[in-house]
Amino acid sequence: MAGIAGASLRWAATEIIDDPLVTLLLVNSAGAFILGMLLRTHKEHSSVRLCVGVGFCGSLTTFSSLAAEIAERIDHGQITNAIGFTAVTVGVGLLAVMAGSRLGTQLESRRV
Repeated sequence: MAGIAGASLRWAATEIIDDPLVTLLLVNSAGAFILGMLLRTHKEHSSVRLCVGVGFCGSLTTFSSLAAEIAERIDHGQITNAIGFTAVTVGVGLLAVMAGSRLGTQLESRRV
């Protein structure tokens, strides 16, 4: 069920947002944020961690689309664009994981 929800949200984002690169950056960053939070709130390998992490986040985000977008730019000679998009995507994703992790730590400390 979580996989269906993540895939449906990703599809909805592609329908609402007209730019595939913006959509890719948005859904991958959202998934990274959720995963960062999940890793702090569910440290054990629980069914919630598997369901949300693998199911929802796995179907929401995509490495293959990222790789395809970068490869397409390289094929068209847009090397600077490809490097820039890679750097932005990885940077924003890292910041999203860190922000989610920080929020997850705060939520976990309130639970105890």
